[in-house]
Amino acid sequence: MKNFEEKLEQSLKKEYPLSKEARFAYDEAYTTIAKKNTSVTKKARNFWRKQKLMLTIVSTALIMMILSISPIGSAVANYLQFGQFTSKTLKTKGFVTKQNSQTITKEIQIAIKEVYADTNEIGIHFAVELSQNSKLANKKIDQYALNFALKNADGNFIFDLNSGLSHNALTSTGSFSGSQHYDKKTNQLDLYYRYHTSDKAIPALKNSKVILTSLTGNFKRNDKPGFSYQKEGSDYEKVTGYWELPIKTSQIKPFPTLKYKTITNSTISLTAHITPTTFTVIVPHSFETLKNTRSDEIYLTATSTTKNSTQIKYPLSSINVSKTTENEDILTFDYPAYDTYQKITLHLGKKNFFFQLN
Repeated sequence: MKNFEEKLEQSLKKEYPLSKEARFAYDEAYTTIAKKNTSVTKKARNFWRKQKLMLTIVSTALIMMILSISPIGSAVANYLQFGQFTSKTLKTKGFVTKQNSQTITKEIQIAIKEVYADTNEIGIHFAVELSQNSKLANKKIDQYALNFALKNADGNFIFDLNSGLSHNALTSTGSFSGSQHYDKKTNQLDLYYRYHTSDKAIPALKNSKVILTSLTGNFKRNDKPGFSYQKEGSDYEKVTGYWELPIKTSQIKPFPTLKYKTITNSTISLTAHITPTTFTVIVPHSFETLKNTRSDEIYLTATSTTKNSTQIKYPLSSINVSKTTENEDILTFDYPAYDTYQKITLHLGKKNFFFQLN
């Protein structure tokens, strides 16, 4: 085990592109959820709205399992640590920004180390330093969680993850996913949170700040069916407080939205656009092909132009009715490649639609 941990630590220091095996794992996680419904009808759309959080939990659980048993662990770990972006433009121009704000409350130092943001997704990397005698350094703790909110300069909360500070944040339209790593030697806890929404609903960050109100450590336990009462001290440990961390939003560089259109041999004209995190397709609400297609049959493919070219698959993330018009549906895909590919194929069951960068 010690040799494995040392090799993993060495591999984490390197950068790897997201492998097709890792991408396949994500596909399987999405498919597990998608198979519960039969077609993208009104009922299916409601299913996707309600299950986005479950989707991210299942995906993260599957990824963590792969990380522990598979040689592709280094690539997957790189994904978990904001290394998922495969676009050369995003890497060289600093889409993920370095941050250094930190504060101490109740002998717990919390810092923001990295931030990225576009109109569809925000990622925040926290580093927490625990004292040796902290109750949160208990070896029985298996998972950690932060309660926090992100507030813009205008006083509005962009999202609120159970901090108790806001009741009208954008959380109702988005979902959270995350990962973490605890170094027992240094007592440093790294937590990576992603907030994702669709239809370009996230405003620009301006003099924003993160406010944290608690840190919880949950003990490892065997869940049994039925309700079980959780008791602090025996099932979890929790520290409440107030940590306020400003984000250097001036360092967050804007990246333009790229527009795609279907090329002439497609059977219907569709439009699409890409932000650094998301590929979005606009589909007419009356489109019968979409209505009669299962969710697990909706995905994107792009073919790399390298010597050993491979086809990369990007599964469907969510389906939502457009906020601007009820005559359109919004299909979103987690898409880290940004400007890498000029041509992308949308698969809707047995029908394909070919997009080209404008």
